[in-house]
Amino acid sequence: MKEYKIKMNLKNFVSVYKKHICPYPVLLVVPAYDVFYKKYLKVNLKSIYVLIDSGVWDSFIEEKNWDEGKESMSKLFKKNTKIIDEFSKKFREVSKEFLKFTESLDRAYSKLSNKDLLELYKKYNQDYVNSFIYGECPAETLKEFLEPELNKRLLSIVKDKKKLNKIFSLLTIPTKESFVTKEEKDLLEIVKLTKEKKDTIERLDKHISKYNWVPVDYNGDAWTLEDFEERIKVILEYGIDPNKRLKEIEENSVKLKEDQLKAKKEYNIDDETFSLCLTTQKCMVLMDLKKEVYSKAHYHVQFLIREIGKRLGLSLTQANYLTPDEVEKVLIDCKVDKNLLDDRYKKSVYFAEGFGVWFLDKKEEKEVRKVLEKKHKGDLLDGVCGNPGHVKAKVRVIVKNKDFSKFQKGEILVTAYTTPDFVSIMKKASGIVTDKGGVTSHSSIISRELDIPCVVGTNHATKILKDGDLIEINADDGFVKKVKK
Repeated sequence: MKEYKIKMNLKNFVSVYKKHICPYPVLLVVPAYDVFYKKYLKVNLKSIYVLIDSGVWDSFIEEKNWDEGKESMSKLFKKNTKIIDEFSKKFREVSKEFLKFTESLDRAYSKLSNKDLLELYKKYNQDYVNSFIYGECPAETLKEFLEPELNKRLLSIVKDKKKLNKIFSLLTIPTKESFVTKEEKDLLEIVKLTKEKKDTIERLDKHISKYNWVPVDYNGDAWTLEDFEERIKVILEYGIDPNKRLKEIEENSVKLKEDQLKAKKEYNIDDETFSLCLTTQKCMVLMDLKKEVYSKAHYHVQFLIREIGKRLGLSLTQANYLTPDEVEKVLIDCKVDKNLLDDRYKKSVYFAEGFGVWFLDKKEEKEVRKVLEKKHKGDLLDGVCGNPGHVKAKVRVIVKNKDFSKFQKGEILVTAYTTPDFVSIMKKASGIVTDKGGVTSHSSIISRELDIPCVVGTNHATKILKDGDLIEINADDGFVKKVKK
């Protein structure tokens, strides 16, 4: 292991990402940002720290370092306001080639040697980074600059904070169809055939092949035939008319464009500010495309990691707790400490720098946790309005996808942040509260579609709130309050 000493002031680090996932393949995001920062922003990305507790992954970055990146990105944007279009074009080109390779990982491996597996693993990692730098890196960094800039501009125009939330939300929702909406439309077409009592076997098989990767995110399980059949059953049981819903989706898309233009005219929003709104939409479209590409790629790489694990006597989860350097080593000498990998899942800390990943020993871990594991007290949480509204209900904290079945209709969903696989329970929620995210996050977008109160970016909701807590969401003002029963 690399010789390591804690040199940086950890008090300047902030939590940026929390979810029940394994270190691999999400650890590849760090070298991607490292390359992007150095190549385009001329900023050195410092180490990140990750705390793992029972599989829940919580990452921390130095806030000042992240702000330097945002500042550099803002300068880049001011020199070239079309820069997000250029990154989007490049991402579509390189991600197409990347997915062509990842699709080949769903194959038979019996004739391949460990050396062959290692070469595939290394290629996947390198191609991942080489494509990721054109997707999330520019979209997320630019969006981080645009959100506060737009807030400031729009507030000076509408001069009303409550109106600001609604106008901001309206003008930054992408008019382009997301991959989640495309999947829903295709499934509704199958529901139509089901209602007409026509054979849907072939159509459903194609749908599975086309969309089974949607809930994977980083390490999730792909949808199966049973999952799609259950969704069709729910649509039929709830009496949802597929034709009516399809028409509604199309009309909503047209209405959104019209409402955005009406708002521009009604509030006399200048062209430059409106252009920033459109650029924010482009960032979100690129983020949606990135989510689509890497959910597919993460699904595909599971075949390779399972094979590596199989040859080493490891489960998929255990194999995902190996660092890239360790994968190379164990594929050569075929020796691995399973207990060590299990311990990493239960409780561990690692830091990452470029392609390097180092798990800390217990003494170092204790030192890092002492600073980063801050106790958060109080009955009030401040955040950002994702969608306005008020609601009082009981909490259900969800940090693992396998806990979705525990969610009851009418509860308030409290989570680190949401991804497309959360939509099924978001539809049951009376409100949403997240640790992460802003007005252009997935949680905000879906809450606006569902028209339920949503507060995002509270930082500590999952640490303070517990299942069964009675809380009140005042999304208009962006705060959440515990209510005494």
